[in-house]
Amino acid sequence: MEKAMATRPIPDTLVERALDEFRETGELPEDQRIAARVMDCLLNPRVPPPPMGPEKFRAMLDDLVAELETGDLDAPPAPRRCAREELYYEAVYGEDHERYVARRILAWHADCRVDVTAHDYLAEVELPDYGTSGMHMLGFPERLVRPPHVRQARRLLARYADLRERIDQSNPDWREPIVEAVTAFSERGELPAAGLLRDVVLTDAETQALMDHWVGRGDAELIRALGAATQTTGARRKAAIADAQDLAREGRLRAYWA
Repeated sequence: MEKAMATRPIPDTLVERALDEFRETGELPEDQRIAARVMDCLLNPRVPPPPMGPEKFRAMLDDLVAELETGDLDAPPAPRRCAREELYYEAVYGEDHERYVARRILAWHADCRVDVTAHDYLAEVELPDYGTSGMHMLGFPERLVRPPHVRQARRLLARYADLRERIDQSNPDWREPIVEAVTAFSERGELPAAGLLRDVVLTDAETQALMDHWVGRGDAELIRALGAATQTTGARRKAAIADAQDLAREGRLRAYWA
């Protein structure tokens, strides 16, 4: 029953009201299906379909049945490659912090009388090399370069650039092992074996620690330990990593969106 309700068509009048509200205020519906329809209306303007013969109609029904059987009707589309489309995508399908940032930016722009539904909305905004469009529009990660950790933050940004070149992004699921490893470290202090994945986890943790500092709740001891873990070698690096793991187990490493 729940599946049947979830796949029922959304009334066009409801979508039109949501679209008008979005155009006026920049606010998207909390219901993801309706928000997705609003995004789809803006990114994929439709023209009246041509007359459909019986063979084409049967093929369409077969495709619909196949989608119902696989349960992929609500799978989000792949992000687009322009700032407007990616911000819409983040506002609908992003993780909690990504969705919050994207929706607040849309509402802020609408409040400034910017037409967030216009085809050329954000046309002048460049896509970030990494991270989300929403965070990029807020000036991150460059805003992390802040006293008294200016040199450490600049080294961090340079390390991010190096990691982007080293990470193989050809697999569409390349983020999954990184997310799992980052979660294991932040929640239990567990680190992967030495290598690229460990470097990514430590770099992400240092970013989170500097983000906490940026919002006024920084942990100087944690920042020093993570800085040493990524900048030293040998026995000093081993000791710094152990210190960072102990601090993570104490719950002192928090995600920047918490």
